[in-house]
Amino acid sequence: MPHTAEWKVPLQLFGRAVNNLAQQLLHIAERDIDGVGAPRRSTRQAAGRPM
Repeated sequence: MPHTAEWKVPLQLFGRAVNNLAQQLLHIAERDIDGVGAPRRSTRQAAGRPM
């Protein structure tokens, strides 16, 4: 099994990719919500940690 340090960069890249995907999905969902005229909540709580 590889040393822990060898996993650090791939895990960081994976985390960024998942965060990017989540942001894209939220954008698509918000666009769909706007498209059907549904009311929005005034605030949205971000998931995950800031980068």
